[in-house]
Amino acid sequence: MKPTPITTPIGISSWCAINPDSPDTKYEHQWFVDLVVDPNDPKVKAFIETTKKFYNDARQHFGAQIGTNPLPIKDELDADKNPTGMLVIKCKRKVGGIRKDGSPWTNTLPVLYDANVQPFTPSGSIGKGSKMRIALNMKPYGAPKVGVTFEIVSVQILDVQYYGNDATPEAFEVEQGSNTP
Repeated sequence: MKPTPITTPIGISSWCAINPDSPDTKYEHQWFVDLVVDPNDPKVKAFIETTKKFYNDARQHFGAQIGTNPLPIKDELDADKNPTGMLVIKCKRKVGGIRKDGSPWTNTLPVLYDANVQPFTPSGSIGKGSKMRIALNMKPYGAPKVGVTFEIVSVQILDVQYYGNDATPEAFEVEQGSNTP
């Protein structure tokens, strides 16, 4: 069973590490986005229907009797662990790893695009509240359980929010000085 491309509907990142030069390193080296979407949006309903069909095909392909992991789509929970009525699509891409034969592998970087589908270079760490959609590969797996991973291929950043107080040129105006080229 082959990985299948799909693009998420537009959503808002609730948590992400998607800058190509700085994957998350807390547990395993990876890029990730938790994308919050509205389950009442027709595009979200179509996305879920397509992913459920792929998931069921994977269960049949590998054999559901060996146990399953759920699709990486979950209810969004508030600070008190109550559902908000929104869904979270959990997307990730590993930086690299070790093959069964012991040789290392490295993944290509996720590619970022702006609203006009032009290459996007962030001027800080892309963070929570960024509006985006993600081109994914739905990747089936059959061990130790059957499931599907949403692997990030590229991301279209429609409205970026940056973490913290990253340095940006917007803090300044052009001024006269001896350092002007």
